Amino acid sequence: MLRWLASFPRSGNSFFRVVSKNLFDHEIYSIYPEKRAPVEAIGGLDHIRQSQEIYLLKTHEAIPDQNPAVYLVRDGRDVLVSYAMYTLTSRENPDRAITPGEFQNQLKSVILSDQFGGWSGNVMSWIGRPVTTHLVRFEDLISRPEEVVADSLRAMDMRVIKKRAAKLMTFETLHDRDPHLFRKGKIGDWKDKMTDELHELFWKKHGHAMLAIGYSR
Repeated sequence: MLRWLASFPRSGNSFFRVVSKNLFDHEIYSIYPEKRAPVEAIGGLDHIRQSQEIYLLKTHEAIPDQNPAVYLVRDGRDVLVSYAMYTLTSRENPDRAITPGEFQNQLKSVILSDQFGGWSGNVMSWIGRPVTTHLVRFEDLISRPEEVVADSLRAMDMRVIKKRAAKLMTFETLHDRDPHLFRKGKIGDWKDKMTDELHELFWKKHGHAMLAIGYSR
């Protein structure tokens, strides 16, 4: 049985997956050809759909269907600032020098982009579904990861038993291991990174989704 772990990129999906595996031994597979837990490793989507076992499957696509989902939301300004930085760096060179002009141009590009449905398009496509969609706020995931992930798994009808001697890997630890994927996990980083002009552009394009999930200017 298929359940989604859905989000726009840079909204906490990777951290959720780490907590799920490390604390509760629930691997969350991915529709993408990633090194870690691609869906092909267990026979692909067809296997999941036909199985009586419940699987959570990572996606960033705006592809809502009739399967229940955990949907991760984060302040869209922080999401797009983080995504702009992510696209300008790499795992091999996560700290490369980026000029302010280069960053602002990339940030404008991702604000206007329709990739993954665009940030607001992605959000609205998932939260408006008539089927179970368990909303998780990034702030709660970072501050209370064990509780939030456990509640989310239960909402997907999955058994939640904490592993013996399980140890929570903090965001800071994960950053030290992979600073490209786990960049900051900071709330409000956009305030130091987004110009007034781009802030207005962001609200013009994405303000309706911000209000829909409870974020204000």
